[in-house]
Amino acid sequence: MMIKKKRTRNISSRRRTHGWRPWHFLVIAGVIFLSYIFLFSNHGLIRYYQLVRRREKLIKQIDVLKLEQIKLQKEIDMLTNNYRYIEKIAREKYQMGKPGEKIYLMTTPGGKNRN
Repeated sequence: MMIKKKRTRNISSRRRTHGWRPWHFLVIAGVIFLSYIFLFSNHGLIRYYQLVRRREKLIKQIDVLKLEQIKLQKEIDMLTNNYRYIEKIAREKYQMGKPGEKIYLMTTPGGKNRN
């Protein structure tokens, strides 16, 4: 029968449990680099949220412009087809009248027309 000897460990063969190794610095540098790219680059989160806000503003602006376009299209239709509307505009905006009519202009104390 064989007796087993206990192995003693040398201090030099123990692994170090503390201290910074070169790969620790590489890992930390990599994490910092990836964080920078993920947050601050052109494709990062901050740029993404800026673009989302800009997109929402542009969509609202497009809606306002579409409503204005519809209003202007109705105005064009009225000016090309409705003679009563044309007459109304000519009387109110340009102080025009029918032949033989007298037009009275109302002025304010400053001397400017009310219309």
